[in-house]
Amino acid sequence: MGDKLPIDCISWRIMPSTNKDDVWDFIQRKFDVPISLHDFVMKDLDQKWRSWKYDLRTKFFTPYQKAQQHFACSDTRVVEDQWKNLVKIWSSEEFKKRSETNKQNKSKHTFFHCAGSKSFADIYHEEP
Repeated sequence: MGDKLPIDCISWRIMPSTNKDDVWDFIQRKFDVPISLHDFVMKDLDQKWRSWKYDLRTKFFTPYQKAQQHFACSDTRVVEDQWKNLVKIWSSEEFKKRSETNKQNKSKHTFFHCAGSKSFADIYHEEP
């Protein structure tokens, strides 16, 4: 899928719509997916694409190492040129700064999105 959804694209929002349309066409040819599920499938692809990049980063990229040491990814599913571009992005000062800002903001959260298997209403009623 590297030719359809390249990993060296910075964000899903700026992924060319032609790429997304190609993947949607591929999915419709391979599976019987109604057009009404287009938005759901695209949101799911967005999440899976970001998770894939995160997995690659945690397995094959060590911050603060020289970029040249990262230019080989042992995952055979990764397109080599895309990996090199992605390493350059991750090694850039702009990315490091944005990452640090996001970490600081995340650490300030006091309310979390999920509460396990109990609904927020159940938790609210249990509190004294």
